[in-house]
Amino acid sequence: MFIDTHTHLQSTEFDADRDQLISDCLGNEIWTVNIGTHFESSQQGVALAERYEDGVYATVGLHPDYASKYEFKKSEFENLIINSSK
Repeated sequence: MFIDTHTHLQSTEFDADRDQLISDCLGNEIWTVNIGTHFESSQQGVALAERYEDGVYATVGLHPDYASKYEFKKSEFENLIINSSK
């Protein structure tokens, strides 16, 4: 088994083939960790991870490149973590 520890499968670039890509990964025993770069992408990553019992996971956070563009609201990120099922 392999684990890709830094993916962004929640990104719009994967809208057309995301489900097939994830299916292919899981079928080849490749698990993924989707990295949130701001609150919205973190939400999307968590939602994606929650669709799968195993093999698709998410992190939440604000990447430094986005720090001047988005306000870091610690309580929103904490609630996202607390309320996720994984």
